[in-house]
Amino acid sequence: MFEKAGLHVIAGHNRPIGKAPSLTLYNISPEYYHQLRDEQGDECRIVVRFPTNQPLTDPIIEAREWVEKWRLSMLNMRHPHTLFMGINEPSLPNDKLWRLAAFEKHRMQLMHELGVNAALFTPSVGNFDEKNGWPVLEPVVHEMRPGDAAAVHEYWAGTEDIFNPWHCTRWQLVPCLKSVPIIVTEAGRDRIEDEGLPRSKWGAPGWKVGGVNLEQYLVEIETYNQLLMLHDNVLGFNLFTVGNDPRWTNYDMADPWDRIRVMRTPWTPSPVPQPEPEPQPEPEPSPLLAIAERLREIADKVEALA
Repeated sequence: MFEKAGLHVIAGHNRPIGKAPSLTLYNISPEYYHQLRDEQGDECRIVVRFPTNQPLTDPIIEAREWVEKWRLSMLNMRHPHTLFMGINEPSLPNDKLWRLAAFEKHRMQLMHELGVNAALFTPSVGNFDEKNGWPVLEPVVHEMRPGDAAAVHEYWAGTEDIFNPWHCTRWQLVPCLKSVPIIVTEAGRDRIEDEGLPRSKWGAPGWKVGGVNLEQYLVEIETYNQLLMLHDNVLGFNLFTVGNDPRWTNYDMADPWDRIRVMRTPWTPSPVPQPEPEPQPEPEPSPLLAIAERLREIADKVEALA
């Protein structure tokens, strides 16, 4: 049971966590990270999110600034199974996704130079569009290296919603992600305002106000777990949330996790093949992406002359 269940932690947690296949750590100290890494051992995938966001108006420069800002922290926490997340739930229309592609591509390249791993993309439920969104990001997928992973968020509004492929396991609909390591860095019950469903099916913000008790929520989590057990490329899902942030009281996983950690069946991920680009004609480069690359070259020359 609960083989792939992990935990999302904000700023620290004062109860035992036990062993988990993956964790998401947000706004934590390096000391707490090292405490958990020692407790978890080498196999746990730990995704670290720093308390920052980027406007993505100049993605190449912003990627450089992001890496430089967090460079020492990443080096301090460097580990073969630790990954560092960039922008949390980026909200961009399809015609602006080239900015996210440019940011993630350059951020990942700079991180590889430091010897650290990237958790990429981190869309919210329902993002990005399969036909016109993910294809813009696909070139980034093909530059991933062993140790990197695609990060996604998945929530369900009710028990039956776990089997709604537009909310849970939506990445199955994206061809370029089929063999890519995936970590669900946030998961659980939430209100999902899906215009394709009646409002009565949109759910509530958090399991504690969602009309289920602890036992029922555990059944839902195990149901979702069994769904992910069908997919070897999913390395874990991290339940939102525990920690020191009063905004998320209705999502508090402390009591459910105390039950999960003692019932969880140990599990080791199978080796996941890294994505390889299929032979195909070179796509036409986005003119905006070309402009961004050119601006980067100019910035390099200016910096060299300074």
